[in-house]
Amino acid sequence: MAKIMIYEDSDMDLIGRYADLNKKHDVSVCLVDYNKNSPLFNSLKGYGFDLNKITYAKRVLDIKEIPQADVYFTDGLGWDVLNLLNKLPKNKTYLLTADEDLQKKAKEKGYKLATGDLEKIIQTEEIFKQFSG
Repeated sequence: MAKIMIYEDSDMDLIGRYADLNKKHDVSVCLVDYNKNSPLFNSLKGYGFDLNKITYAKRVLDIKEIPQADVYFTDGLGWDVLNLLNKLPKNKTYLLTADEDLQKKAKEKGYKLATGDLEKIIQTEEIFKQFSG
């Protein structure tokens, strides 16, 4: 079981991209610039998210503490992710966005893109962790 930290600004993306990870992993979430009155918020628990492991930030610059995790996944957060990436461990962080310009910028800065099966990314990180520490 890996410890996963997700930074996202959409409950629909959170459910669609990450809900399955709750079955095997310890998942924490920071919802950025998120409206807690969203009709989907209360359904997050039904998709396996522990509401006690969801934090909120009005904007990326408000994120002061980065919790320890085995893998970090982040949305593009309206390009504000570039301010967040500087705070996250580069070797364990994956950007998941459809914005090709943002993907290119992140790759130029040495960050990895989350493409394909997220479970395979997590398994790779867990194997790396076993051999490196």
